[in-house]
Amino acid sequence: MEIHRVLEDIELTGEKREWCSNFSFYDPQQDDPYGLENSLNDLLDLAYRGGFVPVDYGVVYQSIGKEDIAVRKASKKELLELSDCQLVSILGYQFRGDHFDNGSWIRTYVANGLAYYYFHELAVRWGCA
Repeated sequence: MEIHRVLEDIELTGEKREWCSNFSFYDPQQDDPYGLENSLNDLLDLAYRGGFVPVDYGVVYQSIGKEDIAVRKASKKELLELSDCQLVSILGYQFRGDHFDNGSWIRTYVANGLAYYYFHELAVRWGCA
């Protein structure tokens, strides 16, 4: 799972997390010493093509019953209660937010480790971690 490996590398590298937290889609002069912008935008495209943003993600996300779960790290107990489809809907929620605020996926969900956290859980469940 390529997405998982890239997100894990960012999670483990403070400088890369910091770069992500300062990312602005609207700053063409922004220095990108790690080549993260292209890599992460490619991963975002791959996620869409790979079905991580299903048409019904909103309905499935609402079935979790916790409006804020995509913007915080779920507890271990909460993770165990989530189905794979619900985990994918959390990621879909994060990805869709980027359509309304370009760069927010990188600046928010990648920078604070939320994208990695939920991808990692899926990778573990699917035997890819």
